[in-house]
Amino acid sequence: MAYIATIMILVVLFEVLRYLEEFIRGLPANGWKLIPEKARRTKSGSTTER
Repeated sequence: MAYIATIMILVVLFEVLRYLEEFIRGLPANGWKLIPEKARRTKSGSTTER
């Protein structure tokens, strides 16, 4: 029984590990904020702003 519990815990840890890595890698890209600021909206119909 302990063998199965150990394997299941390790599987869950490895599943969560990849999401944790992406979370840690993404923090510097967002200025260390959990929720990034919204992108600036351009005028409707305009693809570029000069």
